[in-house]
Amino acid sequence: MTQHLVEDWTVPLQFTLLINDAIVDLSAYSVPVLHLQKKDGTYVSTAGKVAWVDATIAKVQYSPADGDLLAADSPYTARFALTDSNAKVSFHPNEAADVWLVGTK
Repeated sequence: MTQHLVEDWTVPLQFTLLINDAIVDLSAYSVPVLHLQKKDGTYVSTAGKVAWVDATIAKVQYSPADGDLLAADSPYTARFALTDSNAKVSFHPNEAADVWLVGTK
């Protein structure tokens, strides 16, 4: 999925994390970790926060901090990592990463 954003966007972004194209209860999982990469492949150390909106319907929210999303580093690729109670990690999406296109103000 492609997101179109503006540099220094700080409004929370919500996503539904699907497993086999279905919404499932993810309440047994830890809070997801955002894996955000710049166009050059380096990972972004985000200051923004990730939290469950409602884990029972797999809805997560990323609230970017000022400076997390810069046009010069766009496009970004994004995935959320989930860890279950057995320390097993899965990534969402598990195919092609989401693409975040960030434009200037």
